[in-house]
Amino acid sequence: MTVNAAKKKKNKLFTKSGVEVVEFAIVFPLFAIMALGSVEVGWLLYQQSVLDYATRQGARYASVDTASALKAGISSDVSAQAEAVIINTVTGFGGTAPTNIYLKMPWPNGRTFALVAEETYTPVMGKLIPAISNISMIKSTVTMYCEACG
Repeated sequence: MTVNAAKKKKNKLFTKSGVEVVEFAIVFPLFAIMALGSVEVGWLLYQQSVLDYATRQGARYASVDTASALKAGISSDVSAQAEAVIINTVTGFGGTAPTNIYLKMPWPNGRTFALVAEETYTPVMGKLIPAISNISMIKSTVTMYCEACG
């Protein structure tokens, strides 16, 4: 093999003329959007799960620990205590405190009640992409049996 043939063979290896760069420019943004979208959905599901858990804990507190107050019809103290349980639980897991927490007092049968918590959800990537910065609400409702009511 002559020197000129070796140079021609070497030059053929490096004459891809930027095809990889074009492919990368096409594929990378799609991959990045899918990856960041997965992070966003995961964070939303995590926040919903934490709110559900906190609402369940608040309802359990209202059902077990303050059943006599519910039976007597003192809902404001029970609601305040359940709200404190929910806020402490949510903020302990790194979330923002729920904006609306309310207790629906005993339903017609007198033995069940519902505790509702709503939290304002701001997308993680809302700062990066203003188009998705719409604030939405996530909501959790727990209906609990009152052990000592009725």
